[in-house]
Amino acid sequence: MEPTRFDGEDAIFRNLQYSLRDLELVIACLFTGPGPLEYATPMLREPPPDVGMLLSQDFASQWKRAIAANPAIHDGAVIANRRTLHDGYSIAGWSYRLFPPIAECHSEPNRGSAHNSCMAMSQLGGIDAMYLVHQKASLRFSRGSVTTL
Repeated sequence: MEPTRFDGEDAIFRNLQYSLRDLELVIACLFTGPGPLEYATPMLREPPPDVGMLLSQDFASQWKRAIAANPAIHDGAVIANRRTLHDGYSIAGWSYRLFPPIAECHSEPNRGSAHNSCMAMSQLGGIDAMYLVHQKASLRFSRGSVTTL
């Protein structure tokens, strides 16, 4: 079987799913470009968790370290970007508020704030993928469609 565009990232977030506790939920936004990301703003966190590391198979451990440094980061999206299509993604921020514009068409009913925000963000130019991960599911949103991993 030929690999898909997001095989590596899908594996990272599937692995994260199995390390999450009860009600823990992670939203991640992957984009290409120098930033800053439009329709997202960082939420001030003191102390701020480290950034700049590559998004890798070690992401579940990175998440746990970031939460240990500041538990409040769970209340926001993780942002990972790459400058070009040939680069790997790096963690740019741990706690972002997302405010995408209202999507033009809604082909499915409201499935909750996190789900609908991921769907709307995934339709914006420059956004490669959105991930929504919790103990029971890992979802990837890309170009307005959702895939269960």
